[in-house]
Amino acid sequence: ALVTASIVSAEWTYELSYTVPYTDYGIDTAVMVGNEILVGASNTSTQEDAAVFVLDVNLSEVASYNITSQADTIAAIDARGDLIAVGAIYGNTTIFVINRTEGSVYGPALIESAGGTGFSAQVEKLALSGEYIYALVYDNFDMNYYLYILDKTPSVVTSEPVGMMADIARVENSDYLLYWNGSNLIYIVDGTAGSLNVVDSIDVGTAVVRAVAGYYNDTENAIYVVYGSDMGTYLVKYVIGTGIEYSTQIGTEADLVPTFVAAIPNGLYVVTENGYGYRVTNLTSPTAEVEAIPTYAFGYYYGSEYIYALYQNEIRRFALEVAAVTTTQTVTETQLVYETETETVTETTTVEGPYTTTDLAIVGIVCLLLGAAIAYVVRKR
Repeated sequence: ALVTASIVSAEWTYELSYTVPYTDYGIDTAVMVGNEILVGASNTSTQEDAAVFVLDVNLSEVASYNITSQADTIAAIDARGDLIAVGAIYGNTTIFVINRTEGSVYGPALIESAGGTGFSAQVEKLALSGEYIYALVYDNFDMNYYLYILDKTPSVVTSEPVGMMADIARVENSDYLLYWNGSNLIYIVDGTAGSLNVVDSIDVGTAVVRAVAGYYNDTENAIYVVYGSDMGTYLVKYVIGTGIEYSTQIGTEADLVPTFVAAIPNGLYVVTENGYGYRVTNLTSPTAEVEAIPTYAFGYYYGSEYIYALYQNEIRRFALEVAAVTTTQTVTETQLVYETETETVTETTTVEGPYTTTDLAIVGIVCLLLGAAIAYVVRKR
């Protein structure tokens, strides 16, 4: 089924920015995990030093961790519990693990090309499940992806060739993983035991998947999977223990790259790095609105109206510019005040809130209730 997505005019206003406080450091990558932003940066003057900075939603620094060797570029980061997994490029791939409770950095674990000297194996994606790290690495020797599983020490536990196309991502708010190996299936995986324990799969047919992302709703015990492909952008609701409730197309644009899925009060917000955001509501029978958002966006703060993007060497926060709507409800009651007089009460309410038709309808209902309350007070006089 195709959800017909309406295009709305959303104005995102630049508010705040963050730059790395270290001299000669540039930001390589940034991800959002829950209500924190993890920033990977490296020293542009050397090929050794790098750092990871943890920011809150106001772009204030919560913590920082220095990596003092074998980290030329930070390519991928993920976090779960007290662990932060860091994938760096240093000719080949080096994997570090930060234990936030201890404040310590462990590693590196070295992942080299199967072709030996003259070739490189470079990490592109990381996903943490429990205390295990799943690293998707591209080897330019045979032009294939390999999946490496590491423990938190970090040490490689196992590895396997995947193929010429692949993607992996942790389902936000959970330990579940989404894994695509170039086949017609996206696998929903529990990786907490250090292996790919497949829970179920989603058949994508002949689609070439561009990227996967997801969100776990613990109230429904459901995983909402979003994937971008050459066929469009799709949303799948999978209920744990029951199966797929629906699979629907929410966008016709080919090859959009979903980077993050977050909760909003009445649905989901899907961020893509291509400059589109999908506001999906009524998840029983989903409807979607497409918004223009800042390019290179990577996160959306739960239940708020903040978008985060990596622009050149800055992390930037944008806020949705809301419209002020004024609505007037008039209640007229005939009262015996001085035999021939009536009294009219007017209540005016100004509401600042999202710009949708649904919200404006709610404003009208609220004013109606306020009017009824006023009428009651008038009658009591």
